[in-house]
Amino acid sequence: MKVFVTGASGFVGRFLVSKLLQRLSSDDQIYILVRHEDSVLNEDSRLVKLLGVLEDISTHSEVLVQCSYVYHVGAIARFSGRFDYTAVNYEGTRSIVDILASSDVLENLIFVSTIGAVDRASGDDCRQPIANHSKANPRSAYGKSKQRAEEYIRASDIPFTIVRPTWVYGPSMRSDSHINRFVSMVKSKAIATRFRFPGRVSVIHVEDLCEALANALGNRNITGKTYLATTESVSLHEIFEAIRERGTQDRVRLLSPPPLVRVFRRFHHLLPLSLVALFLDYLWAEDPSFSDDFGVSEPILLKTGIREVIDTNVEWSGWWVITGANSGLGLSLARTLLSNGERVVAIDKSTDNVSATEHQMVVKADLSDEECLQDMALKLQAIPVKCIVNNAGVGFKADLSELSVSELNDTIDVNVRAPVLLTRMLARHLIRCNSAIVNIASSVAVSPLPHMSVYAATKSFIASWSIALAEELRGTNAVVTVFPAGTATGFQSKAGVRSEADGELLDPSYVARTILKAVEKRQTTVMIGSKAKLAAVVSRLLPYSLAARLWGKAFELSR
Repeated sequence: MKVFVTGASGFVGRFLVSKLLQRLSSDDQIYILVRHEDSVLNEDSRLVKLLGVLEDISTHSEVLVQCSYVYHVGAIARFSGRFDYTAVNYEGTRSIVDILASSDVLENLIFVSTIGAVDRASGDDCRQPIANHSKANPRSAYGKSKQRAEEYIRASDIPFTIVRPTWVYGPSMRSDSHINRFVSMVKSKAIATRFRFPGRVSVIHVEDLCEALANALGNRNITGKTYLATTESVSLHEIFEAIRERGTQDRVRLLSPPPLVRVFRRFHHLLPLSLVALFLDYLWAEDPSFSDDFGVSEPILLKTGIREVIDTNVEWSGWWVITGANSGLGLSLARTLLSNGERVVAIDKSTDNVSATEHQMVVKADLSDEECLQDMALKLQAIPVKCIVNNAGVGFKADLSELSVSELNDTIDVNVRAPVLLTRMLARHLIRCNSAIVNIASSVAVSPLPHMSVYAATKSFIASWSIALAEELRGTNAVVTVFPAGTATGFQSKAGVRSEADGELLDPSYVARTILKAVEKRQTTVMIGSKAKLAAVVSRLLPYSLAARLWGKAFELSR
């Protein structure tokens, strides 16, 4: 048997592939459509990775028509106007259906839609659950694109099953996705989590959903039908209470929300869904046939399954990843974070100053070794990353002609290649976790610096790259670029630079605290120390050639 799965590297797709592998024999194959070659998936000889996107699925038409079962899971599921939902969610689905129309072996197309393809009509008072016979009134661009895709599938002549999941939750779900956001809100003790909001939502654990989807293999009873995938309905305040209980937080006295139910029942179609769901059973759905037809007999209940979300939630269980953590600023950052109760992954070539504890992982790594970076990135993808701090750096006081090739390579490899490669290797994981990214530049990054030209240039590179990255990831991640002035980290002696008087160097613990505040405030750039701020002002006023001469003379006199 041959099976095709779109969206195989996504939250639902990863679990589905694992379930399918448990069902299939050693002679079967699963073709998985992924956007990136380095997508982390199960290592199994039955998996065939196909690079591609839904917008151009026709490139794999020959494989599609050979598959007995096609699971169409891939979609843009984020709620933002900047995505082209039509091109991916509708046009992509239409292309799959058109290709499968010529298949002689297709037994079923299982299309994973969403409850958002139904939603509520303006006159619906939300007193009854959404059912399969409910009229579709999608209000989001995402829901509308899925509803159009459903209509196209139903109008075709191919065998199909449409599954509309309610809220899907489980380990390693996106940080900005409903239940995981609630976990973060409870962790931060947000005021909204202390109200007895009556709104009820229907949920399903990702294991139960994917178990059901895998049970579609050979199941002829579901062909031509549409289902709402749900196993439980709970109120918002019950979700908050379950999180508090499983997260071992003290129970709080719940407050009564404003009496706005009648208002919301009348005007819910004009109000934000996130607000409506607090007061009304807007996302309450029921479909007994789903559990019966797909064989979901003992579902995971939220009061139990929420623990897995907590254990992979960035705010609750996330780790700060720090390179160059064995000394200087990196060590100060690690110690400050640990004193605040945070978890730290301390990475360095030498690890004599850091120890593995319950809250600190120690990774001995040579950042100039790309293979070492790849191994480290693979391990980091297994944990929720709250923030990564690209701090490690080396530098040498010397004119270019005096630098050895080894010193030159070390400076570029550690200061430039390592942070860029490591961040690239972790990019999708960092986006999924909404991780903060901190890049340590330097006050010397703002202007050319004779006699340490390569070091200053690497820091200029980091500054430019980091600030541009902040714009690229503006919708998902906070990227903070740090420009510290001279800091008492031991860097000066290692670089061969004469140290300034102790009072002229910044205290690394002060720099660490300032960085943490900048991350909390989601600042894009932060200048630390009067000399860093002065250097920035001078660099804007003077031409490059004059600035280089000025800083070169100043460097000779003071160093």
